[in-house]
Formats: sequence, C-alpha cells, structure tokens
Amino acid sequence: MKRSGYRTYITSRSFGGMTIPAPAQNILLRTYAEKNNLEYMLPVNEFMFENCYIQLEAVLEELSTIEGILMCSLFMLPEDKEKRNEVYKKLHEKKAKMYFALEDLSITKPGDENFVEELLLINQTLADCPKSLPQETLPSVKYNTTF
Repeated sequence: MKRSGYRTYITSRSFGGMTIPAPAQNILLRTYAEKNNLEYMLPVNEFMFENCYIQLEAVLEELSTIEGILMCSLFMLPEDKEKRNEVYKKLHEKKAKMYFALEDLSITKPGDENFVEELLLINQTLADCPKSLPQETLPSVKYNTTF
C-alpha cells in the first residue's frame, strides 16, 4: 500500500515562548507544504492539557499509511527527552519524515534528530542564563567618538 500525505499537527498550547492560534498554524503549515511540494493533510489538534500528547501519539500510529508529520515548531515536541526519543524511533521504524515549518528543519533520516536535540538543549540552557548583569560588575568603558 502506497503511503501518501503529511498529517499536520497543531496545538492551542504555547510552545517555544509563542502562542499561535490554530487557524494561523493551519495557514503556515499549508503554505509550508505547498512551498516544499508536500501533500497537506487536515490537522489534528492536540488537547490543551499540559504535557498531553495523545493526538501526536495517534498520528505516530498512522505512520504506516502516511509519509510523515508537519508541525509548526520543534518546540511542539514532548518536553521529556525519553518521549521525544520514542517519537524519533517510530519515525525511523516507519521510514517517515517530520518537518518543522518555523525553523525550516526536518527529520528525514536517522541522525537528523541530533540537531533538533541540540537546539532544544540550547533553548533549555538559555532559560537558566541571567537576563541582566548587576551594573557594578560591568567595566567602565569610554568610547572615542572622534574619528
């Protein structure tokens, strides 16, 4: 049986510091699919509950009949690394693909998820970085304004 199409996965929850209304996500994903010659399939909308990925799990079960998954951002993946690894495993087992429109990234073969994981780790690390430095720790700098 020939697999066809990319199921779009959207959420009403915030992800990556953004909240994008479902209709806007649909427009973004439809445009991304068209630009990249991917067959767009109607979306599934994840439930609002925090850390709930029931709809994503349902799409992963469809991978034997579809080519892959389109989502707005890699930040829509589960926060838990073990759960993400299960997503990657299922993708690779079914030789399916996953596209992230906002980052213009994809997971099309084993190993592609390493860059996604690196970006998620950087984002996680940034959350722990100071947002400002106390003024007394900054060196006094005088700028030469004459040239």
